[in-house]
Amino acid sequence: MEIKAVIFDMDGTIFDSEPVYMKINQDAAKQLGGYISDELYHSTVGTTMGESYSILAEGLDDDFPMDKFADLWPILWDEHTRANGVVIKDGMLELIQYLNANKITKALATSSYRSEAELCLSLSNLRSEFATIVTGDEVKQGKPNPEIYLKAARNINTNPKNCLAIEDSNAGAQAAINAGMQTIVIPDLIAVSDEVSKNAFGVLNSLHDVISLLEQLR
Repeated sequence: MEIKAVIFDMDGTIFDSEPVYMKINQDAAKQLGGYISDELYHSTVGTTMGESYSILAEGLDDDFPMDKFADLWPILWDEHTRANGVVIKDGMLELIQYLNANKITKALATSSYRSEAELCLSLSNLRSEFATIVTGDEVKQGKPNPEIYLKAARNINTNPKNCLAIEDSNAGAQAAINAGMQTIVIPDLIAVSDEVSKNAFGVLNSLHDVISLLEQLR
């Protein structure tokens, strides 16, 4: 197996951002008289914005104002992110250096919208590291559908079989698996499902372990 490209998920994989998203969602719901439990939020991880809203709506009271929630939480998230920046996951910078040194292309496939991704990448000075960025508002079907990963592979002219995907969520990992990519899962907020664990190339503890795995493959 020859790995020519590594395609990253963003939230929970590159950035330690899922706890922030969860708190922002919970705070926004609370301001509007609702309650989002940790478990309810966890069920949205890795899905598109539209799918997340549907999942949340099912778990909230019928009279909860989802339209106001959809307007409020991005404002709270933007304010928090611009004030506090983003936290890069341990091992990411070293992995970037390794991939650059070995001329392995880097791409991004995130369920977040373009505006969110661009802000996070800009604040972290990582924007220029990725040959292509595909976001959740640029595909018709979200993870676990493979569309976003297949589009990223097409954008960099690389066969999916020669791509290594790195994910933290079950939905995201399943999308990469469905795309025919070797898939690494580094769990963040939620545990890896038995189905994903069975079909993934590996389940690792951190991004540091990816370098060792790539060295073994070489």
